[in-house]
Amino acid sequence: KDQNNLCNTLVKDIEKLDRLGRTKKECLFSLVREWFWKEGILNVMVMDGQDMTAVISERFYKLLVGIAEMYQDDEGVTESNLYPVLRKVFWDRLHPKEIQTPSLDATKSMFCILRFCGVNNILSDEDTSSSQCERAIESFCSNTFFGWIHKDISSITSNETRNSQQTEIYFAMLSLILKSIMSSEQRKALWESLFSLIINKDVDLMKISSGLQKLVTENGSETASDFSSQALDSFSVKVAKDVVQHQISISADSNRDSNIEDHSVYF
Repeated sequence: KDQNNLCNTLVKDIEKLDRLGRTKKECLFSLVREWFWKEGILNVMVMDGQDMTAVISERFYKLLVGIAEMYQDDEGVTESNLYPVLRKVFWDRLHPKEIQTPSLDATKSMFCILRFCGVNNILSDEDTSSSQCERAIESFCSNTFFGWIHKDISSITSNETRNSQQTEIYFAMLSLILKSIMSSEQRKALWESLFSLIINKDVDLMKISSGLQKLVTENGSETASDFSSQALDSFSVKVAKDVVQHQISISADSNRDSNIEDHSVYF
């Protein structure tokens, strides 16, 4: 309870300071505003040299959720002092180094940041054109994000746990990313490239099913028209044929065993 109270207090104070920095240029806070946003709170949230333990990850995620909820009804906010802070947190604190994949808590926090700040504010540099933003997004997907999804839904690695929570968060992140791309052709190309990469014989059908269901929930009626995939269609047909063939084999084995039992009556 004390932790929740502290989190709620921090969320309210951060929102007040952010609003104060945007609405009042001449006040006592203006004397320390630049330091507060560019060094003070940034150093605390990035926590250089400290391990992101499970406890810290959980509390940090709750803080992010609280901040996002505080702003969700304020439609007039198009920019925030928190955007550059959370952008640095995303890349320097949560984003795994080299070929590692993020933990579940880190994934939840990254999704929360993307949803709150907007994909373009996190995955691309400031003051870039729309075409540069889309290239940065495509680069993140091709070089990093799709690899996380591929590893997550591989049946080889997912034998350790059949929990599909991380898969669903990945596909919710994918929904945000696809919605941020204005060109329908580029969205379809990115979507197709994902399934061309991840669809193979080792895919965990339960996890990919959970991910697709999450995507449908996030996108509604847009999914069917915007996100068709030849690779996914071909894979679905193959899975259906394999299931039918498997059922035929089971039925044939059952009939053969039944015939053997019938003949054994005469001996």
